[in-house]
Amino acid sequence: MEDERRGYPRVYMSIPVEINQEEGSLVHSTAINISQGGMRIRKSKKAISANREVGVRIGDRASLVKMKVCWWHGLDIGCRFLEFMDEHKFAKMIKRLM
Repeated sequence: MEDERRGYPRVYMSIPVEINQEEGSLVHSTAINISQGGMRIRKSKKAISANREVGVRIGDRASLVKMKVCWWHGLDIGCRFLEFMDEHKFAKMIKRLM
């Protein structure tokens, strides 16, 4: 069995997200997994390029979380949190999303 290379374990759940790009355009989508380090989002057909900072509203949160798009492949993009999320904050967020 291959060793896991990921820094944080993933929580697999379908979470509605709203991606706010610099020019003010919104992309409504779904995160398919989330970890302390970031999330994988199944994006719409609207283009979101890698190496770009975006604001992401997760679930029904009032505030946007700053993230960086690190990669894209097909309809999926990988984003990392720009602010560190400790275990307590992450657990609290996951509990609220369930």
